[in-house]
Amino acid sequence: MIGCVLLPPHTEVAGLLPVLADFSPAVEAAGRTCFLDLGRLAASRPADLLDQLQQAVRPQLPQPPGLGLAAGKFPAQIAAASLGPGRGLVIASGCEADFLRPLPIDLLPLEEELARQFRLLGLRTLGQLADLPAAAVLNRFGRTGRWLQQLARGQDERPVQPHSTPPLETITHCFDPSLTNHLALDHALRELLSLVSSRLRAGYRVAHTVRLDLTLADGARRHEVVSLRRPVQQVTPLLLAVQARMARLDLSAGVSGLTLTLADLTPATGAQPVLFGPPPAHPLSAQLPELLARFGPERFYTVELTAPEAHLPERRFRLRPLEPQ
Repeated sequence: MIGCVLLPPHTEVAGLLPVLADFSPAVEAAGRTCFLDLGRLAASRPADLLDQLQQAVRPQLPQPPGLGLAAGKFPAQIAAASLGPGRGLVIASGCEADFLRPLPIDLLPLEEELARQFRLLGLRTLGQLADLPAAAVLNRFGRTGRWLQQLARGQDERPVQPHSTPPLETITHCFDPSLTNHLALDHALRELLSLVSSRLRAGYRVAHTVRLDLTLADGARRHEVVSLRRPVQQVTPLLLAVQARMARLDLSAGVSGLTLTLADLTPATGAQPVLFGPPPAHPLSAQLPELLARFGPERFYTVELTAPEAHLPERRFRLRPLEPQ
């Protein structure tokens, strides 16, 4: 049996998918319509199953959805739309054609030209199309017409296509009292990034995108998306990328909540270091002139070996300020 959940207008289906996954691993989202392959779960007491489904999804929606249960996706969808929001309808197996017979033919997924031809032939209901000889429909309207006739007869063998959720790592934290300065927020970000970064390393994945959702104490929300130049899983590059975006935000109202999401995850690929030949140039060397000009030479030092035989390690070298070239 196929279950159908018809959502209210202007409803995000993403938040409902985990709830529906508790009823079936095969959940398909198509606009405001969700299909579930319930298999034999609905074999006994299907009405009770619809009640359980209604109770599970209702807290996630602004209005109650319409529910339908039938042997195929098309009759289940029509059943969900028949009684209106907050109600469910079960079409017993073998009764699909009788249920659909008096309904208008416009309920089918018709293209404009095919709908015009049906009107010219006087086909107004699903029953009229269902009663035509199958060979005549195939000869006149081709495979599309034959498929539409099967739908009109309640015969829909299309399988539920499971919705694939893109992998991501997310974590949410609330602050009491709210954070009002960037230093405290940076500290909280580092701790949260440490947690999600450990998950990435455990799963051998890297992140391409960082998303931040801030809830301010006055109820306002801020949303920031940072696309990383290269996929990473370490805390430091993730934190630097986020800090650059957060520095421009006004936190005078205070941050009461933060949701951090690492998205666009891909498997981490290793790199074989060069074992022979000259060492590769340090990637920082090309950036040094710009860094020196921006921050000044007093913040950068180079290590100079002075007494390699000294007993104390700190006597073996000295730090020399790096001079611009």
